[in-house]
Formats: sequence, C-alpha cells, structure tokens
Amino acid sequence: MVFKDNKVTYNGYRSDLEEIGKKYFVSYLFNKNKYKTLWNLWEDLVKQYYKMAKVLEAINFKELSDKALSTLYKNFHQFIDFFCNIVHVPEIANYGGEPWLLRRLKKINIGKAEEYLEILLAPVKCSFFQQEELDLLNLASIKNNKLFKIALAEHTQKYHWLLNSYGGNRILNEKYFYRQLKNLLFKITPTLKKQIVQQITETKKKKKNLVKKLKLPRDIQLAVDQLSHTIWWRKIYARVIFGVCNIMKI
Repeated sequence: MVFKDNKVTYNGYRSDLEEIGKKYFVSYLFNKNKYKTLWNLWEDLVKQYYKMAKVLEAINFKELSDKALSTLYKNFHQFIDFFCNIVHVPEIANYGGEPWLLRRLKKINIGKAEEYLEILLAPVKCSFFQQEELDLLNLASIKNNKLFKIALAEHTQKYHWLLNSYGGNRILNEKYFYRQLKNLLFKITPTLKKQIVQQITETKKKKKNLVKKLKLPRDIQLAVDQLSHTIWWRKIYARVIFGVCNIMKI
C-alpha cells in the first residue's frame, strides 16, 4: 500500500481479486432476486444522496460550530460508507464474472472467445457522457428562448461534476456548458441523437445474433445480461462518487 499526495495506491494479486469476485458473481449475479434487491437499494440511496447533497451544498460551513460540523460529517460519512458497500458489489463481481465467462466462451471457440466477450459485454445504454451531450443538445431548441438561462443553470447543476476523476475535482460552470453547446452545434451534425440510438440498437442486435448463433445456454445468457448491466452500473455510479468528492472538498 502506497500513500502519496493524499492518495492511496494498493497493490495486490489479481488472482486473489478474481477469486473474491467469483464469489460475488455467483452470489449476486446468478441470483436475479438478490441482484434486483441490490439494484433497488442503490436507486433509493441515489435519491437520498441527491437530497443530502442539495442540503450540504447550500450550507455555509464556516458558520457551523465544531460540534455541528463534526455531527454533519459523521452522518455523511456513515451514509457514504453504506453506499460504497452497495456499489462495490458490481465492481468486485466483474473481476470474477468476466474470467468465468471468457473460460466458457473458450470452450466454444478458443480463437474467437475474446471477440465474443467484447460483443456480448458491450454497453447497451448511454454512458453519462453521451447522456450529457443529448441533454445539452436538447437545449439548442430553446437557445433563443427566455427559458434557456434557467435550463442551462439546471443542466450545470446536474452535470457540474462531469470532468471529475479519481485524480482530482473540477466544478464546471454555465459558461463551460454554453461553449460546449456551441461546439456541438458547430462540429456535430443534427443526427447525433439518431447516431447514438442507432449505435445502441446495433449493439443489441449483434449481441442477440451472437447468442443465437452460438446457441448459448441459459446460464451464460444470464451471465451476459447481468455482467453487461453491472458494467453500465459501474459507469453511472461514478457520477455519484465524483459528486461526493466535490462535497468532501467543500
């Protein structure tokens, strides 16, 4: 474990991680009811988080007493600990699930197993970057309307964390998104929405055709569906984690 610049890097054996991941994979991803319960809990926690974040971002922390600040921090930290205990399930499960699926695909065709894996686990929903672009382009229709400023402010509030990463935080303002909108309108054709939808449709079609072609058994089909969902889940929960980083920085 390495500590540097207020960051922690942990080095471990991937084989150990895959072994633990396999247990998560079997326990949660192969149990649809258990997985659904976990997902529903995640959705409830996200709603709670956004309510909490709205309150915290409006607080002037300098006016709080040490005791009040300590209580606020402890409550927030407890919530985030519980939140992370939920979202680390799909993260860890993937380390065990993908090797399991790859081994099964190699038994079908060892030469094309990697190619099959890429097709089967390709995301079939918009990433938050794609969704932000689509939402931003929707503002173009009211660009000359009085409601534009309000809509842009709401968009900024929703996506101000967009360029955050585990390496650092950056809070985006309305000027940034206005420039991005101008760039999108200048560089990208009006068919962007159609292109994104078409890409997702084609991905679904390729996946469906491959499942049919290989005559994949039900357990592999279930693994494909669940792993594909967790890959997308891992991407969308990043937006909450990055939002948490902003709040912690405050």
